[in-house]
Order: sequence, then structure tokens, then C-alpha cells
Amino acid sequence: MEETRKAFIQKLIQEGKSRQDVRTALISQGFGSKDLDAEYDQCIAELGIEEPKHVHTDFTYTHTEKADLEKSEQRHHRKKMGTLKSALIALFVIVFSVVLLMFLNDKALFSGQSPEMDLGESLVKTKVETTAASVKVYGGRLGTYDGACEDVSVVDPVICKEDGTAFVVFAPLSTGVVYCVDSTGTKGDVIRPLGVRCK
Repeated sequence: MEETRKAFIQKLIQEGKSRQDVRTALISQGFGSKDLDAEYDQCIAELGIEEPKHVHTDFTYTHTEKADLEKSEQRHHRKKMGTLKSALIALFVIVFSVVLLMFLNDKALFSGQSPEMDLGESLVKTKVETTAASVKVYGGRLGTYDGACEDVSVVDPVICKEDGTAFVVFAPLSTGVVYCVDSTGTKGDVIRPLGVRCK
């Protein structure tokens, strides 16, 4: 883009266009006029000619044409800002993704488990609590837990035990302990349940 703009400036200088004329022409072509003076002087020096004088009859625009030139420069500016905005959004997404991955990796290192393992254990705990809730409803309806473990839906790896007056529901976790819920309302990780009690 810079080489094209420079070549365009040199062409205008060779045609005898003044600094002001070149500025107007750059804006009309969508190049913008930033840093024109330095680039114009460089082109004059490279071409080895005197700076052309401004002729008022060249590049003389009506009010409407001037308005069009201003709109063209505004569109060019908006396009640049849109590109910058898109780049910033993309950068934000990348940074957010990296931070999220670092957080998940730190959590996995701290717990000694992978995110997939955490998700699996959460699912097991949910199954235990759902089964325990079903057994609780069964006992409340019939006044006894006798037959509750056979009546409710118990899926692997969940284990259900009852003695008519109490129950315990548990399942082994990958950490070597079991997650347990019993009829007293106790729930949590234990080494192993004691009869029909978590502990």
C-alpha cells in the first residue's frame, strides 16, 4: 500500500501537481493524507526536480465534490477502525481461551485429576444422590425401607443397601474412596460405609 501511494505521489509531481493538489488527490483516491509532507519532500528529492507551484485551476472541486472527498476519507477511517476492532476482538478471544485452559490445567494439577475425571465423579455423585432420594420417597410412602433397593432404579456403579429401618446408597470414586448418602441425611466421601450407615 505504501509503495502504491508513493508511486502515485511521484506520478502527480511529474505531472506538475503541487503539494496541496497531491493532498487533495490522495484523499480522493482513499490513500489518506497522513505524513504527506515528509513523503512529498522525499519524492521531490528522489526525482531531482523543483517543487511544482499550486495552480488554483487544478483539482478545483465544487462544494458537493468536497463533501464526497470528506466522506471518502471518513469511510477509509471507518474501515481502518473496523479492522482494528476485529483484531482486538480476536485477541481477546485468544487471551480468554488461554487463561481458561491455564485455569483448568492448574485445577487438574492441584487435585491430581483431569477435568474429564472431575466430570465423571460429579456424574457418579449425582446418581448416588438421585437413588438415595428415590429410596427416601419409597420409605416415606410405605413407612419402611424394606424392598426399597429392589423397587427403585439402581444403576452401576451405585450400590444400595437397606434393613427396613435405614438405608445407605454409595458408589466408588476414582480417588479410592466412596461417595455415600444414608437415611440419616449424612453424605460425603468415606473409606467405606458401615452397615446401612455412611459412618
